[in-house]
Amino acid sequence: MKIGRLRGYIGSVVVLLAIVALALWQWKALARFAIAATAASIAHVRLSLDPVTLTLDRAVFENVRVTSVRGEPIARIDRIALTYDLRDLLPGGTRLFGLKSVEANSLHVTIVRHADGSYNVPSLRPPANNGGKQIPLVLRASVLDGSIDISNESPNAAADKRHLYVENLQVDATISSAARSFYTVALKYGERPGDLYPVRGRGDINAPAGY
Repeated sequence: MKIGRLRGYIGSVVVLLAIVALALWQWKALARFAIAATAASIAHVRLSLDPVTLTLDRAVFENVRVTSVRGEPIARIDRIALTYDLRDLLPGGTRLFGLKSVEANSLHVTIVRHADGSYNVPSLRPPANNGGKQIPLVLRASVLDGSIDISNESPNAAADKRHLYVENLQVDATISSAARSFYTVALKYGERPGDLYPVRGRGDINAPAGY
């Protein structure tokens, strides 16, 4: 009986070590799968990215593609760099998702309003906190060399008002959902690709005060 029990323990240890070895070998693939599954669950979009660089406090994703569940293009990003604090994922954390900064390079977003009034971009709803204390989103965010194409396919839209183009989008923001947020934005926009107007501005958002 003791020998059989010992063999069972040894077998369990061998299986556990095999699982750990597999996880270490394929940890980047597992991370890609987890990120894609989270995007599908929370944002209701399909996400692909490769390659991926991960460390204990930083992640870099390249060739990011975001599409709707119907396969419509939503965003294309050459490179996204994140920094985070893994301790904030534990109880008592002070940052939502542990995020400290997000930097997107060469971001291109496509927004389409279909003739039936629907959009290619899903509507997002913040997760319910069930009465518990909401962990704030506190991070530094930036967009370098971004662009946005907006199309209105409504039959009521005038022929010359069906498109809006945004190019050379540059954003630098300090965001806090529990305090004040500040941002600066520079871009060019217009209804014809070759005739765009420059815009610069800065903003102040004070969520606790209601503005």
